[in-house]
Amino acid sequence: MAQSTMGLAGSYLVLTMLIMAVMSSGSGEVMAISSIVVYDIYQTHIRPFKKTRGTGHCVLCGEVKPREASSDTSEKYGEDHFSSKVCQCPLVSECNACFEDVKKNSISKETNQQKIYKCQYHGDYRAYLDSLVSFKSWCILWVTIGLVPVGMVLQVSGVDLNYVMVCGFILTTPSFPPALMAILWSKTSALGVIVGSVAGLAGGITANFITASTYEGGLGNFLRNTSQDYSVLAGSTTSFGLSLLLTIVVSLLTNKVNKLCVTSLGDGSLGFPPKRGVQFKFG
Repeated sequence: MAQSTMGLAGSYLVLTMLIMAVMSSGSGEVMAISSIVVYDIYQTHIRPFKKTRGTGHCVLCGEVKPREASSDTSEKYGEDHFSSKVCQCPLVSECNACFEDVKKNSISKETNQQKIYKCQYHGDYRAYLDSLVSFKSWCILWVTIGLVPVGMVLQVSGVDLNYVMVCGFILTTPSFPPALMAILWSKTSALGVIVGSVAGLAGGITANFITASTYEGGLGNFLRNTSQDYSVLAGSTTSFGLSLLLTIVVSLLTNKVNKLCVTSLGDGSLGFPPKRGVQFKFG
């Protein structure tokens, strides 16, 4: 159509637009996969900067953050309990050593010299973040190379975009209920999210295959039968329902939320104006 409207130049323009669209979407997917590998897997589980004891502890020194050492906790454990265990790391914005490091490294960046951090509080962490950036560059390279054989396998198998759009819901739906429950329900546990997602995926694929096997040709006519309306419906509903059910059940059995965590606001300890008869109940 572009060629009939604008001639040969029109077909070239449309082809260029399609190539640019595919390249931009592909580069975005590569960046997303690399970020997941580096920051969600490598940084969190394989090589963290420092294994802290929870979100209430400083990532630099591993000690309790000052705001976590509340008056209620001090009364419970005593004043001396936090005297030597509260984080004493200064803010980056107020650290003179960090200011000097940034100033020197901005000059070394222009001369392609290796960055050196001398701040005793934040220097090691800055070097650690630089190593993650370098590792991410290698991840981008290897993910890009790994996509080539995957694309070749898909091309040979005959899977096209229409099949992916029809059957892709079976693969993506199991992750929706756990993600939604993690946001809306405080008792959602990590094990519940994992079990719900994996079991929902396995159940959806199984239901799709069982329904597809009832059609003529069974699973021998794989692409046609697994993309039938009832096959996709069975797989999608099973993956959603099983994922939601197991996320709730496993979370109820494994959550560590204190059911009797009732905090009174009468003393204004949470930062709210003191009020009588008002309580917050968590969990």
